[in-house]
Amino acid sequence: MFTDTLNANTSLRRQNEHSQVFGTSCGWVRAHGLKTNSKAHKALSNLAKRDGVPDTMVMDRSKEQTLGEFRKKHGQMNVCVQQMEPCSQWENAAEGQTRELKQGSAQKMTSTNTPKRFWDDCLETEGCVQSHTALDICQLNGEVSETVMKGCTADISPCAEHSWCQWAFWTDPIAQFPNHKTRLG
Repeated sequence: MFTDTLNANTSLRRQNEHSQVFGTSCGWVRAHGLKTNSKAHKALSNLAKRDGVPDTMVMDRSKEQTLGEFRKKHGQMNVCVQQMEPCSQWENAAEGQTRELKQGSAQKMTSTNTPKRFWDDCLETEGCVQSHTALDICQLNGEVSETVMKGCTADISPCAEHSWCQWAFWTDPIAQFPNHKTRLG
């Protein structure tokens, strides 16, 4: 698994100015919003909790990834760390995944007139969608990357039922007459 830090330098709804991106060469990707680069270790904990602990993590030589809590957590999780040589961003699959995430989320936000303050939500959603999308990669053997990573058939219904920033209705169980139980969200 590869990792890289995306700097958006925009602090809005959740006060996240950065995102830690985790990706593989088979197209699986996740993005976790960060308030500061020094909080990258929290993204690593979220990755381990939600998706499991990778065997190996490949990263560049940035301070937030090589020092402090991020490095300490790798040791605690027994993850083999490999660092890339300087100026070799093409060797890091997370760089390509970050580019695709930025492109896909920017397209979604532009087409739906989404306010900038939701950039980190859109980035996380786009990572999930990309991981559940069929790709023409030989090592996937016709599966989506989420299936290959998790070892069981991926459920694409959360990605397929709703599009980004789509109006949805929900039922309010405590609504009293004459108010409608159906609410717009």
